[in-house]
Amino acid sequence: ICIFDPEKHDGKRLNQEQLHADIIVFQCPWSQGILDTVKLIKSGKAFGKNQKVVIELDDNLFDVDPWNEKYYLFGIEEKMITVTKDDPVTQGNLIKNLENDPTLRYEIDENGSLKCDMWKDGSNSFCISANLIKRRATEELLNIVDLITVTTPELGKQLRKHAPKTKIAVLPNYVDFDRWLPMEKNETEEIRIGYQGGSSHFDDLRLVISDLEKINKKYNSGDNKRVKFCFMGIQYNSLFKGLGDQVEYFPWYSDINTYPLMLNIGIAPLKETTFTKGKSPLKWIEYSALKIPSVCSPVVYGNYIKHNKTGVVARNGEWFECLDDLIQNKDKRKEIAENAYNRVKLKYSEECSDIWINAYRDLIK
Repeated sequence: ICIFDPEKHDGKRLNQEQLHADIIVFQCPWSQGILDTVKLIKSGKAFGKNQKVVIELDDNLFDVDPWNEKYYLFGIEEKMITVTKDDPVTQGNLIKNLENDPTLRYEIDENGSLKCDMWKDGSNSFCISANLIKRRATEELLNIVDLITVTTPELGKQLRKHAPKTKIAVLPNYVDFDRWLPMEKNETEEIRIGYQGGSSHFDDLRLVISDLEKINKKYNSGDNKRVKFCFMGIQYNSLFKGLGDQVEYFPWYSDINTYPLMLNIGIAPLKETTFTKGKSPLKWIEYSALKIPSVCSPVVYGNYIKHNKTGVVARNGEWFECLDDLIQNKDKRKEIAENAYNRVKLKYSEECSDIWINAYRDLIK
């Protein structure tokens, strides 16, 4: 197996590895250029033989949520959004951006809600015609490869609509328990609530920000500050303003394997959309591998977590109570963490990855 890394390998190395490969795997491809490359590979003109091609997808690129910044790459419709007066920070930030682009429409209705353009064709690098070309290329690509691999049955079901005949294999995410070792015991009274995620999760975090602010108010008033909020990834400074100086950021370039070692509770909020329904329970898997109890949305995670046994499933409006309960109950945190660890080690350890190997072996029998 060779995993091409452009920071370590040059184009010559890539060409040599592909020349001798039986199977070539592309991760989340979506361009006309990759489609053209795969056509050459499948015709035998690229490397002198007809190699097998696999497409690996962990997201539904055909149904990206408008709140996801990647919508500018994959969206094919203009989108307007409504932000209620209950979220003045988001309203204010949006209005600043809207005022810088006179082509965008916005209005505040009698209820104080802001209705505005989020994606308008020709504005902020959003081009529907270009995205339609990408969409057609991606769809054609899925229909000429030998195998599509996905992380969940739901994502496979969604992609089946675009590739009715191509073989699809569900290959779950696994973790290497030789690398993801349980955290050291926290001998202090400080509780660290953590989340890691990229720029596509702004709307997910908006679901829980008011609950986190309530936790902050309860446990961090005065000199006795007990709860820290730890975020790895993009810094939503305006969103987390209400958490004051109890926010700690970790950049992406730090070691993602050791970041969770600093946590007592992991959170995984997820808004219910077609796009999010195709996601995997990866955050719960990773937290659990490190014996960290999780509080998660019912979307996706409700299919894997046994409530109050291997994690906590919190619906909208329940996050404060669920987090507060875990903060106050050390024994419950420990019990959930132990149960979740045992469950994940049984079902999602790297030792279970024969299904991956068999999916590739079946291609070259």
